[in-house]
Amino acid sequence: MIIEYLNKLEDHLKGLDIFADYSFSYKIDQDAGTLKIWINATFQGDSRFDGFEFVVFTKDSLQKDKYRYNFILNDLIVRWDNAPHHFEIKTFPHHLHIDSRVVESQEPTLDYVLRYIKKFL
Repeated sequence: MIIEYLNKLEDHLKGLDIFADYSFSYKIDQDAGTLKIWINATFQGDSRFDGFEFVVFTKDSLQKDKYRYNFILNDLIVRWDNAPHHFEIKTFPHHLHIDSRVVESQEPTLDYVLRYIKKFL
């Protein structure tokens, strides 16, 4: 199940034509039942992306526990995360930072985030 999840993420990254370059790395801790994933990418120009997922797994399930996806385009910074702050947001802990504003957001998939970013490129 873990390898299938990783393959799906990496296949998705390879299939996109928006990156000038990207790196994809992960660490599996079987004893703790955790998977950590890091993605860093650059686009043409001054924009970049970095993402992190912390996944908890059992033999039957995968659950994204923590995530952060950052997109930086010139002076614009867009970040999705589920850090447990911004209690005032209806979708707590999930939220979206657009520069200094914080708005509601459902938990995004990596696919959703990258499709969102593609609109700016």
